[in-house]
Amino acid sequence: MSDGANWIGIERVFTLPEDAIDAAVEEFSRAAGDMARCAAAEAVATGRVAALRALLDQFSAAQERANASEAEALRAALAALRDDLASLEQTLPLERAFHADERDRARARMAQARAQLRAAIPG
Repeated sequence: MSDGANWIGIERVFTLPEDAIDAAVEEFSRAAGDMARCAAAEAVATGRVAALRALLDQFSAAQERANASEAEALRAALAALRDDLASLEQTLPLERAFHADERDRARARMAQARAQLRAAIPG
């Protein structure tokens, strides 16, 4: 009677709890990695602004101590650095918003993975 049974593709119908658990853990891990990358990217962006501000302070102090020809070169460098800082400060809120959206998506994926784990673990 079972000689005529076709078992091909049976794994598509029935998945073992271990498969569902593995998939949920992998998705949770990927989402946690995405959250970590967002946090790192935001720290880098904030660090860029802080570093540029510190550099501006150093150039300003050097300009005060410099002779006339050095002061002129430092003045041009300061103007360029101020433009760079203005640009970074202008785009920083957009960058933070993007990373916040990415974090929110990762949190949602983590919540979904937790729900899948709860459903897959018997008892």
